Amino acid sequence: MARLIPISSGAVVMATGVLALALRLDGRRTLSSVVLGIAAAVWVGLAAVLLARAVTDEGDPKCSDEHV
Repeated sequence: MARLIPISSGAVVMATGVLALALRLDGRRTLSSVVLGIAAAVWVGLAAVLLARAVTDEGDPKCSDEHV
């Protein structure tokens, strides 16, 4: 499952955070808080995926020193 999510998914968190900031500057505090909460939830999810990849990654055999 963790391999199905690309590393570039962090862009979703950044874009959502920028949107939350723009909404806050526009005076839409409640909507900004909701969008920021979504960004935080996605960030936590991506952190869990990164942790899962780090724990289950056995390394790329093409990059190991044993095959040189």
